[in-house]
Parts: sequence; C-alpha cells; structure tokens
Amino acid sequence: MELCTFSESSEGSVQFPVITIGIMAADVETKNQPITITNKGAGSVFLHFLQQKEHKEAFLELANIVANADGFVSLKEKGGLRIIAAELDLTAAPAASRSIADILSCVQDERVQHIFMVEILLLCYVDGDYNDDEKAVIMEMKQRFNISDEKYEAFKEWVLQLDKLRIAGVKLILDMP
Repeated sequence: MELCTFSESSEGSVQFPVITIGIMAADVETKNQPITITNKGAGSVFLHFLQQKEHKEAFLELANIVANADGFVSLKEKGGLRIIAAELDLTAAPAASRSIADILSCVQDERVQHIFMVEILLLCYVDGDYNDDEKAVIMEMKQRFNISDEKYEAFKEWVLQLDKLRIAGVKLILDMP
C-alpha cells in the first residue's frame, strides 16, 4: 500500500493510504479512516484555448522553467509536465534555453497572458509548495504581462478555490460527509 505523509503545522505529520485522482493534495476523512487524495500531475483547465503552436511551445517551455525553479522537480511536477505536453499535443518539455522574457515575448494577447498566468499558478500549487523560486517566475510574468496586484490575487485565489471545489467534488462522488 502506497502511503503519503500529510503535514499541517498545527497537527504534525500523519501518514495515510493514497488514493490517486486528478486533484491537488487534500486530507479527507472517510467513515473508517482518513485518506489523502493526491494528484500525480497538474490539473489543466484552459490550455485547450491555446491554438497557436508558438504559444503552446512557449507555455511548455515556461512550465519546464517553473517546475525546475527550485532545483528539484517533484513527481507531481513531472507528471504535470507530461500532462501539459500531451494536452498541447507536444512531445516533451524542451530544455529551457531562452530567458523568461524571450519566452513571454510571443504572448501579446491579454487573454492568452491570463491563461499562461492561471495555468502556471496551477502548476506551482500542484506539489502543495508555492516556493520563493516559483514565485519569482510568477512575479516576472506578472510584471511583463502588466497584471495588476488585484488581478494577480484574484487569479491566485481562484486557483486555491478550484482545489477546494475539486476536493468537495471528490467527497460528493465518493459519498463522504
């Protein structure tokens, strides 16, 4: 049986059996025992709106940079990159050889910029750790796309709310209180 450690600062660490479905990590209490619902990859929402090959390739390259931002690519991030590449109908995440500024220079449409921001935030949160290195990439995107603080906070809050809704959906499907 695969086990996952769930940590919360107020309660310490606890190990639970893992049930794998398409959501970010969450602690769920069943009738008999607690379980952790976890995600093996990113939960893309809007990538299907990217139609230009240049945008798809730029997004995958940026996603690769974000996944590698902290110097360690978690299994969830690796899974997320595979899912993203498949959804974009691309073979694999290219090695990042361009700067973030160069990658983002092809993204002029505001809606496409917003898709990039939301989807990269989803990738940042997939491993449950939105760290300083990932945040630095996000802040560069925010600046280059000229996204206001209010819009950025709205995007971030939406990503967090999406996770909560997915967890609630799982509980509903599994008929859990």
